[in-house]
Amino acid sequence: MEYVSRIDGLLKASLSREDLADDDKQCQHCDRGNLAIWRCRDCSLARPRCRGCMRKSHKENPLHRIEQWNGHFYRPADLWEVGTYLLVRHHNRSIICDIVKAQEDFLEILEGRKDVAEQVRLQSTPATPATYNTPATSNTPANMSHPVNETPHAEPGSHTEDDIEMSNVDHAAENQADEEFIRYIQELQNSDGSDDQKTEIDLDVEDDIEENELEEPAVNQYLPDGWNAEYQNEEGIGSAQRVMGSYVRVVHTNGIHNIAMISCSCQGSDQLADDLFAARLLPASFERIRTIFTAHLLDYFRLSNLELKASAFQFYHLLQRLTDPLEPSKVANLYREFRRMSRIWRWMKRLKWAGYGNNNKTADKVLPGELSVFCPACPQPGINLPEDWLDDILRYWFIK
Repeated sequence: MEYVSRIDGLLKASLSREDLADDDKQCQHCDRGNLAIWRCRDCSLARPRCRGCMRKSHKENPLHRIEQWNGHFYRPADLWEVGTYLLVRHHNRSIICDIVKAQEDFLEILEGRKDVAEQVRLQSTPATPATYNTPATSNTPANMSHPVNETPHAEPGSHTEDDIEMSNVDHAAENQADEEFIRYIQELQNSDGSDDQKTEIDLDVEDDIEENELEEPAVNQYLPDGWNAEYQNEEGIGSAQRVMGSYVRVVHTNGIHNIAMISCSCQGSDQLADDLFAARLLPASFERIRTIFTAHLLDYFRLSNLELKASAFQFYHLLQRLTDPLEPSKVANLYREFRRMSRIWRWMKRLKWAGYGNNNKTADKVLPGELSVFCPACPQPGINLPEDWLDDILRYWFIK
């Protein structure tokens, strides 16, 4: 009854979050007087931030869901719109090598220019929905998971058969870059329309296929060509190591994300999978990594299966609905990959519980029963069962 008497006031308090309050119009996380039009849905008690503060505050949380104020309401957005990327660090020796540090610094230079351009646009034009819309940029994922207002876009969570090469854009001409990318998205929209004609069997084919089964793929590039030379001219970095940057899909507890992944091959190209596992990110393949599952997601599914009796089919449909509540059927079909990775993760956890990795044993020489978990309730001679338990059984049958 207490709720019934106060429900009107509580409803108004809940609806107040749907508007941009006057006290939140300026970013409270920096002292530059920037307008704050971005906010995070997954951060507790989060307040609106400017583009730069949103990117920096989510450097270690790149899988949160965010929203952008468009002049009338908060629209669903993604962290790639503010320049956030997934930085894969080395798991041994030098965690952040010179190449990775150079990538961070270079990307921050590029994104800093876009932060300034956004504030100039917001503060120099009337406050209309068109003012708040973020123009498409060259480092926008090809597989967008939400629409950019009034701009043709790819279907949420969709994917193409091969990685798509991003257009090489002159970052000094932002306006031209925006127009080129809009044309690119229009072409992508047209190509995705043909994918709807695929049969059900085609949609069920694993996305991460062995390298020898496909032709040489195009590079799904994130950083512009020749960035090393440009950065060397500005900062004097002498390394000629090629930077690895591509877009990947990351399946997390709050849905499927499309985000740029930045890594380095200074320790060998085959070390990327090890670096991902050390970061609790499980790639669905090793040769061409395009789909990644988080350990948090796989642990959550294991508990949901144990306590809620949720099947993998039901759980993945939940992920599709979390990604796109209105059209979950258009989200990428990664059900087969999800089942396979959940089994692999359970097997790896059993190996860890049994001490593998620390006992100098290899997983291909597991003996029967070595991965079983000790049960204190089961009868164990010398622990909860007397040593002469066999004599008691014989005595019982003899008397009987």
